[in-house]
Amino acid sequence: MQLKKVMLAFAMMLGLVATSFAQDADKKQDKQLERVVKNTAGQLMKFYAPAKLTDEQKKSAMAVIKTHAKKIMELRKAQDKLLSDEQKKARKEAIAKAKEEGVKGQKMFEVGFKAMELSEEEKKAFDKARKSSTELMTKIKSEINKELTEEQVASLKKGKGKKGGQKGKKGKKKKDADGDGKTQTVSLKLPNMT
Repeated sequence: MQLKKVMLAFAMMLGLVATSFAQDADKKQDKQLERVVKNTAGQLMKFYAPAKLTDEQKKSAMAVIKTHAKKIMELRKAQDKLLSDEQKKARKEAIAKAKEEGVKGQKMFEVGFKAMELSEEEKKAFDKARKSSTELMTKIKSEINKELTEEQVASLKKGKGKKGGQKGKKGKKKKDADGDGKTQTVSLKLPNMT
């Protein structure tokens, strides 16, 4: 009889511990999902900045992002599993250095990609995973675009290729051209190619 009570108490303790671990795992996943939503929303709000979304459209966009957050997280984890710890470290360091040097966008991705030194097989697997992510982002943008006016959609098309609101301009830094020790910025007026 005493042994049954001890076994029952032990089983109840195990159940409580298991429940506690499950709750911790759920909290961890919730935090990861929040981070995915925050990062994705940040990226998309930059993309949609030229459209000047209304508060209602922003709420709608957040709802779309939250709907797909779990899938975004799964795709990112799948990409991450393809890489060794050394490759992840090399990518992180290369991207940090590129940021310090003012590299942005696609160019920064290319720097990180090159630093990983992937084999041909790894490149194919990584490209396949990245393609899935790109398709999902396209789907998300398509859902958000349904809420936009024609003028807002047109502003997005005009905004492509714009950097800092200066359409058709490119700036390059020139190091110490005249020997005074100062960096100069040279701006060129280029025709709009979009």
